[in-house]
Amino acid sequence: PDLPEAGRLRHWFDQAGGAQSQATALGQGSMGGRRDRRVQMEQIMEEGLGQGGKPDYVECRGAVEFIKDNPLFYPACSLQRNGRTCQKKLQMLGVEDGDGGEAKGWCETCQAQSIPIWRYILQLKFTDASCGRWITCFGDQGEVVMGMPAGELQRVPEGDERMHFLDRAKFAEYVVKLKVAEETYNEESRIKCSISRLTPVNYAQEASELLAGIQLLLDGGDNRNVRPRY
Repeated sequence: PDLPEAGRLRHWFDQAGGAQSQATALGQGSMGGRRDRRVQMEQIMEEGLGQGGKPDYVECRGAVEFIKDNPLFYPACSLQRNGRTCQKKLQMLGVEDGDGGEAKGWCETCQAQSIPIWRYILQLKFTDASCGRWITCFGDQGEVVMGMPAGELQRVPEGDERMHFLDRAKFAEYVVKLKVAEETYNEESRIKCSISRLTPVNYAQEASELLAGIQLLLDGGDNRNVRPRY
């Protein structure tokens, strides 16, 4: 439209690099690599993602609607195994490590006792404009959601005090990379979604990429490679 505001918007867009450079960035991550395809949550079921014997990796943008209060975390093995921390679940023994020490647990993988490190295993109701779905969030990604290490939350008494932190984490928006895979439990198959990467929404970047896609359409460009922004 022939309006002063439209002229200022076009000037800003041209100064920021134009549609060409922004369109190129649509398919790239922050480090320049290719992004996973962005989908809405309902497409996971509609497209049968995760089926066929191999997982699918997709990107979604949405908000944390709800967090189950059990389980929240688990005691993980802190021993080193093949150059990495084991992190397998411990069977807690209640054995004290000396006077006033920490309780230990038994690791079946390492076949040894270990002082636990607490790791998140959150069950989130993650929702976008299409629908909501339960997804699993482990370890460091759980720390992003909760804003504190799992060991710190584990020391908070159950009940209202702990629920305060769960409520505080709700409704935050994230862009997540999901691993969608089929698993079998009690001879029943189901699709499970787990977070492999989670970052708070960068609204400036989202708006810039949306403008780039709109500009491509206005210029009559090929929009088949433009990633939809949900």
